Amino acid sequence: MAAVPGPITNDANREDFAQLRKVDHLQGRIPVGRICDPTGIGDVVKMLVRDEARHINGAEPVVDGELLVNLQ
Repeated sequence: MAAVPGPITNDANREDFAQLRKVDHLQGRIPVGRICDPTGIGDVVKMLVRDEARHINGAEPVVDGELLVNLQ
């Protein structure tokens, strides 16, 4: 099982996002209103490895703040 990340901001791309001036547009398309960071992905992975998630099998949770749903 793997978490499937959507757009993520991190130290490597933060300046690129700022220069492209598309962050506001992208965040506006994400229903939760913000771009994920690596911690958000880590939180989902931590949840999935807990014993309480033992019956989640073969799923690939998309961690994108519902962006994919909003684009459909």
